Amino acid sequence: LIGYLGEINARELQSGDFAGCKGGDFIGRFGAEKSYEDLLRGNRGGRQVEVDVRGQVVKVLRTVNARPGRNVYLSLDYTLQQKAEALLQDRIGAAVAMDPMTGYILVMASNPTFDQNSFVSGMSRKEWNALISTPGYPMTNRVIQAEYPPASTYKIVTAIAGLEEGAIDLETTHYCPGYYALGNRVFRCWKRGGHGEMNVVSAIAESCDVFFYKVGEAVGVDTLATYAGMFGLGERTGIHLDNEGKGLIPTSEWKKRQIGESWQGGETLNISIGQGFNLTTPLQMLVLTSAIANGGNLYQPQIVKRAETADGSEVETMEPVVKGRLTVSQKTMDIVKRGLWE
Repeated sequence: LIGYLGEINARELQSGDFAGCKGGDFIGRFGAEKSYEDLLRGNRGGRQVEVDVRGQVVKVLRTVNARPGRNVYLSLDYTLQQKAEALLQDRIGAAVAMDPMTGYILVMASNPTFDQNSFVSGMSRKEWNALISTPGYPMTNRVIQAEYPPASTYKIVTAIAGLEEGAIDLETTHYCPGYYALGNRVFRCWKRGGHGEMNVVSAIAESCDVFFYKVGEAVGVDTLATYAGMFGLGERTGIHLDNEGKGLIPTSEWKKRQIGESWQGGETLNISIGQGFNLTTPLQMLVLTSAIANGGNLYQPQIVKRAETADGSEVETMEPVVKGRLTVSQKTMDIVKRGLWE
């Protein structure tokens, strides 16, 4: 998240993107150090002088004061960040948390990680090869770059699609015997013995696969994709960090174009519970869940709260940015929130 510095190279000096820099200067290479380079760098000072034949200064013609870069304050909750990193210490994964009312990121942890200081001082080819061959891809920020099937978290989308399209309501029940047969295939529920009769609230609370198989089958893959797109899935969230993943929300047309085959009913069942071709980043699912929590606003995630001049005389606050709003009825929102609460 924080990133590291590296010495500017000749190509960057010639690009014109780093005004005031010269050979030997260090610039942000990764993470917030790179994204907020313009705020952090400051301006070099100097003097224009008149010298005699021996090179001694005889007159100062002009002085330009140096200006330090701004102090940039991240939105992280340091105690929560430490806790998340400790919990991830012995496992591969990611943890991310956001204030749902502002979009400020409180936690962004990814493991395995690497010593960023080694990039500043320089590393040998042997050290570099060891880093890139380490299992678990330590240089990947899994929160924004890793793309996973969202699994049961996607049932939020399926529930909303079913309620908004009229395929189900609060009174609709489906029986879960632990499996659902479609054609010559049997699709299992995670609970082998089944959940019995489920309505949408209990199905969300218990994460019943069979209930959502039936809802997804009723609305279809393309309708599910429409509602997923409403939440911003399949698109970058816009967080101010490099190399954010887009994920993938499949449609019947997408499969025809990419694979050359028609969409199958069983694939809709898999999509309905967040499996199959579905891919999302942890950050995308955080934005989705936050939109349910806050009543429908899709906030752009932000890692910086404010920037100040070194003496504190000027303060720039990074205001919350609403990228969109869910066009979902309050009744549907209340039903889904109740299921999630339970």
